[in-house]
Amino acid sequence: MTGRLELDESGRVVGSHGDPVDLGPVVAPVPRPPGPAARVVVPVLRRHRRGLVVAGAGALGAAVLVTSVLGRAPEPEPVVALDLSNAILAGNSIGGPEVGPDGRLSVAFAAQAPPGTRIAVTGLVGPGLGASTVDAPVVDDSGLARVSAAAPLDCTDPALVTAQPRDYGLTVRATASSGRSAEGLVPLTRTLPGGRDVTRLNLAVADWCLARASVEVLSVSATPVPGLPLADLAVQVRNTGSQPLAVATQRASGAVLDIDLSADVVVAPGGEAVLATRTALRDCTAVPSLDPLSDLPNPRGDGPGLTLRLSSAGSYTLRSVPVPGAEALGRRLGNGLCSGAPRTSAALVDVRRVATTPGSWRLRATLSVRTDGVGVRVGRERFVGPAAGAGSFLGVEADARPASAWDARPARLDGGAGIVAVDLPGGRCADLPVLSPGVLALRVVTADGGIHPVEVPLDDERLIRAAYAACAAPVSGTELRERGWPSRLRGLPGGVGA
Repeated sequence: MTGRLELDESGRVVGSHGDPVDLGPVVAPVPRPPGPAARVVVPVLRRHRRGLVVAGAGALGAAVLVTSVLGRAPEPEPVVALDLSNAILAGNSIGGPEVGPDGRLSVAFAAQAPPGTRIAVTGLVGPGLGASTVDAPVVDDSGLARVSAAAPLDCTDPALVTAQPRDYGLTVRATASSGRSAEGLVPLTRTLPGGRDVTRLNLAVADWCLARASVEVLSVSATPVPGLPLADLAVQVRNTGSQPLAVATQRASGAVLDIDLSADVVVAPGGEAVLATRTALRDCTAVPSLDPLSDLPNPRGDGPGLTLRLSSAGSYTLRSVPVPGAEALGRRLGNGLCSGAPRTSAALVDVRRVATTPGSWRLRATLSVRTDGVGVRVGRERFVGPAAGAGSFLGVEADARPASAWDARPARLDGGAGIVAVDLPGGRCADLPVLSPGVLALRVVTADGGIHPVEVPLDDERLIRAAYAACAAPVSGTELRERGWPSRLRGLPGGVGA
């Protein structure tokens, strides 16, 4: 039978539904004997009860101490950094480094430390710098402080050849408000995107050292390229100075020979190297020769020579030096590149002005060309692109900046003879009083596929008179004679001045 008992808060029955069930007396629990582990541990705990209480209290205190330490704010770390800008050295009008005649570099900065940090500047370091001296207070965040540094230059440092602005910096000792300190380097270059370098000490050091560099050309050998007006050159050079240099031939257009840019070769002091470059012949009607040093930049010596490019730390200078055996080299190039060159002539048939902006002039000239070849290309070829061996090529660029008022645009004549129209770029009317005759660059193709460059004179008086007519300016024959224009006036063609 089932039923329900209702109990009060004390557990007494206050009511029931159905027949109550007698649960009988409460049975007392039967005690269990202690196990083997308890028989060992319990007596020990009773004997050392006081010590265990003390140990527990100590552990609790240690836990509280560790929690307190871990919860405390960490001491600030020193920040190795400076906000730098150029300051002006005494006696100068603008900021930036300066190298004195004794080869000692000086530079000044306006500096400010990060909040909560004090900075002591201890030195100026970088490729090509000797032991430095610093004049500066301890820099903090209260305002700009002036930092001056100086160091002697060491041009013999091998690291100077490839030095960059980021390789230079100030050595510092930073101290935080907590008293903790750290040493480090503050580079003289910005780290933010788009930031500018504070100063480019690499260029200041390199410029001073390059001005004192010295090189020489020991020999030049040439290997003609069959069928082309080109020859490979091997230029042996020696570094006669006390500093390592990156040396290359400079790309240059000469009177008869053009020289290509070569790849840089690092040459140690007293060392030698071979520069691989090329030369292009401009005119087979002239004897090939290198330009005289007097016509080249920064010459050292006399006679025919080459211009070399000397580089270090991102800076460069040009140095033109003599070439031993230059005359023999010219003869070898002439024999190798111009053998079997066709006869070529060109005469002006007509010239007309081309509409242009006020104050300037342009012309279109019609020429009668005769050669022994099978085709003619008009236009000046030049070395363009990267260095020799890295993708440079000899070609005519239709959109290249004209080298002169008579630098004809590219044109083509199929066959060995015929009429060809060429556009002459002209120039400003204000430059007409100093304009001299020019040349027309032709490349004649022969039946065997060979290419021979020829330059014919553009000295017909009708050309210069057409230029003056385009500018509505008068000119006398006497003035033209004095400027090298021969008297060939046979009556102006109908197109002149039209």
